[in-house]
Amino acid sequence: LPPYPNPSKYGYINFPYIIVEGESYVEFKIYDLSGNLIFEKNFENMPCGRHLFKWDLKDKNGKKVLPGNYIAVLKTSFNTSYQKFSIIK
Repeated sequence: LPPYPNPSKYGYINFPYIIVEGESYVEFKIYDLSGNLIFEKNFENMPCGRHLFKWDLKDKNGKKVLPGNYIAVLKTSFNTSYQKFSIIK
């Protein structure tokens, strides 16, 4: 499922995802287009169903990220998805 709002200028971006069966771990990572890891969050034992992760546009050190293009990687026990998104002023 695509992130929204995209592009984001509101201080957050939502990443909806679905766990299709059972429970799953979830690895959520954001990279800049140079491949640098900007942010990561891991969840254990997420139940089957629809979920939403709301990212506050802060890096792993708690600083607001710069406007630009990024890639979100969402990995679960069942699959990995990639989504490109933009942050604007």
